[in-house]
Amino acid sequence: TPAAVAWNDVRVRYPKPPDADPLPPSVSIETDNDSAYLLTMVFSAWDPNAIYVQPAPVQGVPEGKTVPGGLLNYTIMFENEGNAPAQKVTVTCPLNPLLDLDTLAVGDRPEDLPDAAVYSWSLDPRTRELQWTLDNINLQPGQHYSISFAIRVAEDALAGKQSVTISQYADISFDSLPPVRTEPQAVVEVVAPPSHFDVNKDGKVNGADLI
Repeated sequence: TPAAVAWNDVRVRYPKPPDADPLPPSVSIETDNDSAYLLTMVFSAWDPNAIYVQPAPVQGVPEGKTVPGGLLNYTIMFENEGNAPAQKVTVTCPLNPLLDLDTLAVGDRPEDLPDAAVYSWSLDPRTRELQWTLDNINLQPGQHYSISFAIRVAEDALAGKQSVTISQYADISFDSLPPVRTEPQAVVEVVAPPSHFDVNKDGKVNGADLI
């Protein structure tokens, strides 16, 4: 993921160029007639984002694809590449309409989170929004975590079609920074199961659990 920094441009006007030497590395001077501008970049936490999907294997279906009722395992990763610690991370994942909310299983709290960190998640069935909040996380520059969830494809996902694609993204924000959407999105193709297989509501193919 290309590096990026969220920063603020702070300008302080002086009556004459300051004679302090040396200047801090993040400071430069621009003169304009008899005045000078002290330009300072104040860096904040910034997060590269990624979401991955791994379909559970289904016999007779090409690797990386799934079928109606098939299990999808999602992992969302985030890292602080700024130069300031982040205290709160919010991850919002509007679940694709072709996913069955009744089968959602959210992963456990990351084992290496600080003891003081508060980890919580919620699902709004009306908006289909799955959201995590990691508060008091004290995420240091260069530090990263991952969260996960599993969910099954809706039984009626194909609706008479031979195949459909399910795209899934997440919006991740650090502290008060605007959320950044994961790019690229996690995409998986849903195909019709081989005619000699029967996928039932328990997610089984010919009696074999898809998990």
